[in-house]
Amino acid sequence: MKGLSTRGDWIPNFEELVRYSDTNIPADAGILLLPGEDPFYYATGRKPQFPVLLFDHTVNPYSPEQIRAICRERNITWLIVKEDLQNEEDAVDNEKDKITAALEDDFEQVESLTNYDIYRRIDPNAKKESDDDDDDGSP
Repeated sequence: MKGLSTRGDWIPNFEELVRYSDTNIPADAGILLLPGEDPFYYATGRKPQFPVLLFDHTVNPYSPEQIRAICRERNITWLIVKEDLQNEEDAVDNEKDKITAALEDDFEQVESLTNYDIYRRIDPNAKKESDDDDDDGSP
């Protein structure tokens, strides 16, 4: 991303995300970035596994529930949520919040970077086992 410039801390924060991803997220892992981070796939050399890359209400055809279903179908195992956006739009922020809420049962937060929260998918088998462990037979 040599030569890229913009005002503020956006580039150092993005570089922190790239370093974290390179170190902690397998290269072939499915990732969903909310509300979208255009240069991520270019900078990391990863291939997107989700059918849309931006979750703006004007270009995203999926409801939060459909996004959850697609994440499950395509084995999206990582969720990255950008907290502060360069272009603050209430509609984009609201859409991001709705999608994040729909995914909260499937993902757990594992890291908080300067401007990104990182979530990993909860193993559905482990979740079922822990639910079974909680069942002590009492009503």
